[in-house]
Amino acid sequence: MWKKFSILIFNNKTWVITLQYMLISCIILSIVILIDTGTLSAEQYIPSIFLTKVGLATTILSALAGALLSMTVFTFSTIMTIVNFYSSNYTASTIDDFVKSDIVLKVLGIFIGGFFYAVTALLFMRETYEHDYVIAGSVGVVYALVCVAFFVRFVQQILYGVQSTNLIKDIFEEALELIRVEVQARQKFADTTPQVAALEVPLRAHATGYVSAIHYEELAKAIRPFDGVVKIHTRIGQFTVEGAVIATLYAEKEQDELHTGDYFVIQDAKIPAIDYKYHTSQLIDITLKSLPPGKADLNNAIHCIRKLSVLMAELLQADGQFVSAGKEANNLIYTVPSTEEELYYAYNQIIPAAENEISVMLALFDGFYTMKRAASPHNAEAVEQFATHVYKRVEPNFRDTLDKKYLQQTFEK
Repeated sequence: MWKKFSILIFNNKTWVITLQYMLISCIILSIVILIDTGTLSAEQYIPSIFLTKVGLATTILSALAGALLSMTVFTFSTIMTIVNFYSSNYTASTIDDFVKSDIVLKVLGIFIGGFFYAVTALLFMRETYEHDYVIAGSVGVVYALVCVAFFVRFVQQILYGVQSTNLIKDIFEEALELIRVEVQARQKFADTTPQVAALEVPLRAHATGYVSAIHYEELAKAIRPFDGVVKIHTRIGQFTVEGAVIATLYAEKEQDELHTGDYFVIQDAKIPAIDYKYHTSQLIDITLKSLPPGKADLNNAIHCIRKLSVLMAELLQADGQFVSAGKEANNLIYTVPSTEEELYYAYNQIIPAAENEISVMLALFDGFYTMKRAASPHNAEAVEQFATHVYKRVEPNFRDTLDKKYLQQTFEK
C-alpha cells in the first residue's frame, strides 16, 4: 500500500510539493488573520517588535506581493533557461530530473504561496483597524527572508548542476546505491529455479508502457493460497505492450485469473528511485552526446565510460540465472540478465560511435579490466569474451603503430 502511495506521489510530484507550500501559506495566513481580527487573543504572547500599524503592514504586503510575483516569473524563466541548457548538453532524462528536483519545486511553491499570503492578507487590512496593531506585515517580512534563503539554495543548486562532473557524480551515486541493493538480492536469493506444476497460466500486460514497479509482496500473497510460483519475465524499466506475457503462474490447481494491473505498474514514465538502468542509460546518453559528431568532448565521454565501468563491475559480482523476490516473496522468481546481455546493452551504442577514437577505446578496455577484477569467475569469463569481440571489431580501425601497441597492451591486461 505504501509503495502504491509513493508511486502516486512521484507521478504527481510537481503538484504535491507546490500545493504543500500553498497549504503552509494558508495555515500561516489563517493564524495571522485570527490574531489580527481579535478572534484569537494572543497579543500578550507576541513581542512588540512584531506589531505594526495597519498602514505600514499594508505597505509591506503590497511591496511583498509585487516582489514575489516578479520573483516567480524570474524563477520560471531561469528554469526554462536551464532546461534548454540541459537539452543541448545532456539528455532528456536529466531535464526530467532537474524539473522534478525538490529545490526547484519548493522555490516555485514558496513564491506562489507567499504571493497568495500577501494578496489575501491585504483583504483583511480594514480602515476600521487603522489605529490597531497587526502582525501580518511582520510575518510577511519573515516569509520574505525565508524566500530569499530558498532562492539562494536554488541558485547554488543550479551552479552545481550545470557542471557536468557534478551531474555525472550524482547519477553515478544514485545508480551505485540501487545496484548494490540488486547485487545483495542476487547473492542472497540466487539459483532459485521454477518448480514444475500441473498448470501454467500466462499473465499478460494490462497496458502499454514501461514496467515502472512490481508489487512483489502483494503478488506473493495473492498466489500463496494456490501453492503456486510466479516466474516474472519482464524487468523494472522494460517496455511492454498490452497483451504481452510478462509473467507465468505455475500452480497445482485451478484458480481465478490474476489481474496484472493490481501488481504491475505500467506507465509512460520510469521511476528512477527503483531502476538502476534508468541511471546507467543517462551515463550512456551523456557519453554519446560527448562523442563526435556531437560536441566532441572526449574527456567527458571517457569520464562517463569510467563511471559506467565501475557500475558494471559492481553489478557483475553476483551470479545466478533466477532470483527470488525476497524472503517474504520467495514464491516469486525473476530472470537475471546474462553478463553478455548486460554488457551488450550497456555498450552497443557507445562502441559504434567511438570505434575510431583511440583514447575512448583505451578507457573502454581499461573498464573491461576493472570488471574482470571485480566480477565473479563465471562473469569474468563472459567479460573476457565480450572484450575479445570488441577488440576484433575495433582493432582494424587503427593504423598508427603506437595506437595499435597501446590498444593491444590495454586489451591484454
